[in-house]
Amino acid sequence: MPITSDALFPDMEPTRARPTRPDTPARSETANRTQIEFLPCDLDARLPAGHRARLIWALVEQLPLSPFYEEIQAQEQWAGRPAIDPKILVALWLYATVKGVGSARELARLRTEHAARVSTTDPDARVMKMGDGGFRPACNAEFATDVDSRVIVGVAVTNVGSDKAQLIPMLDQVERRTGRVPAAYLADGGGVTHESVTAAAARQTVLCAPPIKPRNGRDPAEPSPGNTPAEAAWRRRMATPDAKVIYRNRAATAEWVNADARTHRTLDACVVRGLQKAYGWAVWVALTHNLLRALRAGVSMTMT
Repeated sequence: MPITSDALFPDMEPTRARPTRPDTPARSETANRTQIEFLPCDLDARLPAGHRARLIWALVEQLPLSPFYEEIQAQEQWAGRPAIDPKILVALWLYATVKGVGSARELARLRTEHAARVSTTDPDARVMKMGDGGFRPACNAEFATDVDSRVIVGVAVTNVGSDKAQLIPMLDQVERRTGRVPAAYLADGGGVTHESVTAAAARQTVLCAPPIKPRNGRDPAEPSPGNTPAEAAWRRRMATPDAKVIYRNRAATAEWVNADARTHRTLDACVVRGLQKAYGWAVWVALTHNLLRALRAGVSMTMT
């Protein structure tokens, strides 16, 4: 076909000449490190399998939390902002207690330790002698622990410095919680009374607690005038080598649990006021302790 035009593509507009470059900065795309981006994130995938947070959530989903839900004012089909799910709050505090965080401000800062003393303005507090020899307002927390598993099976909080009146109520609590009478009970010598020795014997519970040495130099293994048969048997039993070997378990059980609660589970100082709330805090610490014992024992939980 003959060519009738000098242009190769006659139907296209001719290329315009590039204008003279203005005296302005060049335009380019650069990095903006302050820019906020909303990226898809799988929160579940960020936690490794077997992480404590997963195990705590599995436990919380099995807890009877209906009383917390009954207090929520926001209801379906009614106006109002929904409340935070109590399971989230319980799991958050439980995880914080596992990590040794007992302050709400510290927990809020992390999102991620305090003496068994209470405020001097707490009407339930009583001045008690502390381990350092000083006297301060305090409440008295007591745990009963299974020797073999080191699981806490009893919790009590009082405003009385002595444990003498607590042995029988604690035996009652342990029986109620576990459904059986303890075969043996290791107690501090200062917490034993005539009534508690007799009550333990009536339950067929072997009481292991060192008798207090009399001031007159009398052998503590010898019955005192007026002792019941149960008290006489207890005194003679505690003088035997077998009883002394058994009693050594107390230091590795009760004292260990108490030290762990104070050092790692926020029970060093009570952050609430009143015996009822202090008891709730002690139960919370016991729950956390038992959860960790279950995890160390390899107890599996249903994950959802």
